[in-house]
Amino acid sequence: MGVRPAAIAAHYLGGEIGEEMAFPKPAGALMEVAYFHAFNLAVVFLILAHLFAATGFSPRAKCAWVGLALASSATDLVGPWLVRYAGGGFAALLLAAWAGPWASYGALIVGALWEMWVVRPARSAGPNPGCRR
Repeated sequence: MGVRPAAIAAHYLGGEIGEEMAFPKPAGALMEVAYFHAFNLAVVFLILAHLFAATGFSPRAKCAWVGLALASSATDLVGPWLVRYAGGGFAALLLAAWAGPWASYGALIVGALWEMWVVRPARSAGPNPGCRR
């Protein structure tokens, strides 16, 4: 499968992908992928969203990035089903849903690390009382 909407549609709907013949994905195969993705995405989202929520970013920025992460994760779970049963036109949406977690999860990670390594040490310039010998 490639990263073009036509290749994504052919992967799920069946057809020719390069020189290979692909068959339509059965519901069982889609369910198996969705089952594992749902667990992994939920755990990663839960951890990253809580870390990002503890940062000093504005509530608007927090809601925007966490909302994008949630929406793109949900679209990533539903996208293969849409392509397979609603039509190949949803392949572009699925492609965007694959890019969404990269961008949003990346922002959640970078934001939490920025707060932890750059902003927090600058706020507490004095010695840490818990580290006395």
